[in-house]
Amino acid sequence: MVVSQFYILSPRGDTIINRDFRGDVSKGSGEMFFRNVKLHKGGDAPPLFYLNGIHFTYLKNNSLYFVFTSLLNSSPSYVLELLYRVVKIVKDFCGQINEEVIRANFILIYEIVDEVIDYGYIQNSSTESIRHLIHNEISASSDVCVGGGSGGGGTSSSGGSITAGGVASAVGNTVGNSITSISNSTKRLANLSTFTMKNSNTLPSNASQKPIQLNEKKNEIFLDIVERINLVMNSKGEIAYSYVDGVILIKSYLQGNPFIKIALNEDLYIKNVHSDSTNNIIIDDCNFNHLVNLSQFEREKILSLYQPDGECVLMNYRINNNFKAPFRLYATVTYGPNHTVRRSSGEAGQAVELCIRIRLDIPAQYTCTNVFVNCNLCKHITNVHLDLNSASDLFSAQYIANEHRLLWTIKKFKVGLFTPPGEHEHSIRSKITLSPGYTFAKRDFGPIYILFEIPMFNLSKLRIKYLRIIESYKSSNTHRWVRYITQSSSYVYRLH
Repeated sequence: MVVSQFYILSPRGDTIINRDFRGDVSKGSGEMFFRNVKLHKGGDAPPLFYLNGIHFTYLKNNSLYFVFTSLLNSSPSYVLELLYRVVKIVKDFCGQINEEVIRANFILIYEIVDEVIDYGYIQNSSTESIRHLIHNEISASSDVCVGGGSGGGGTSSSGGSITAGGVASAVGNTVGNSITSISNSTKRLANLSTFTMKNSNTLPSNASQKPIQLNEKKNEIFLDIVERINLVMNSKGEIAYSYVDGVILIKSYLQGNPFIKIALNEDLYIKNVHSDSTNNIIIDDCNFNHLVNLSQFEREKILSLYQPDGECVLMNYRINNNFKAPFRLYATVTYGPNHTVRRSSGEAGQAVELCIRIRLDIPAQYTCTNVFVNCNLCKHITNVHLDLNSASDLFSAQYIANEHRLLWTIKKFKVGLFTPPGEHEHSIRSKITLSPGYTFAKRDFGPIYILFEIPMFNLSKLRIKYLRIIESYKSSNTHRWVRYITQSSSYVYRLH
């Protein structure tokens, strides 16, 4: 593969970084790319497209566009993987990715790009391989957090090891009310690389905002277990198919080069459906990073490695069906002569009543915040009246006319023995007035999508038993942070 140009564009289309490796592509390619992406019909443009003899490949991160151009047609997965690695290296050195940080560190980024790509050919593609070659210092902008602190939720421990008991008692915080919408094609290709490109409502750990060049006195290591659910329910509320994609992420900022040991549940089994105990944790498939030593994994479920620079995926795993769905959804669409409305003209019009009921089904000690329920509606609608089952400020609903969908937001969802009645289950009733002349068809309604994130909870019950750091010298200021996060990847309910 030969890369002709590399761009970083702002959300407005301004060129922040521009490196032309070969001079064989016109200088206006950046403007051509941005115009095509912004004017693309039917949602986001695909991550790879061909325009005026140029092959464009891009990733969108925090509203910034990272772009490769080439005159040659190369393997799509290979180009996307390379572009993702460039983004990851930039994040490892700069601490985080946003427009202010990129502009403040443009000299450093040019040096990184030149070490990764030379005359269009790949030279290095990992943080470890180029770290000793980079000589520019990070310029900390106002958004880059370089001090100590707890990060976003999780469990802290100092000393020899961290135990599972301390982890289970912690509760993470969640922030953010926005939903990032991307096309299915972009989402599928982006998921090939990593979980870390996905926007998260959970407050990010301090590690994701710490440049690797800053030499601080505090030793810190961050360990995340992130699980993303893919699930489809039919109109009866039964699960048609489901699976969980999980990942163990490590972000290590320890002094020296210590040896790290991570112990998982002893009752963890890989593809062992004939296990004697029903309480065992069964993983259908998994793979490990090449840095991980697996000599103790089969018997003791221990992962060991020397600390990597920046962020690293230690393990990917997959679970099929062997878990309990955290949310149950029930919905009905009713149409008939009993549902009529009176128009301003005086004539009677037909209406549809849509009822949605959602129930949270997780252990009592966990809380889910900022749950978004999206329901696609038909295009032939003149009016929508929404009726929530509670007048609390914790609920809101709106009909987004230009997108023909209903958005229902639940700010807090909790279940438990002392939960107030009805707080673990909520419903909404919508009366939808249809356009004159439209013939009702149930297939025009739905599906319903649920977006959520549950901190300090995971469906697989995979836990960190301990996290040990074996150092060549005694350090009393080693801080460990462990988090568990469950997210919805594709949580769908079909109305028909």
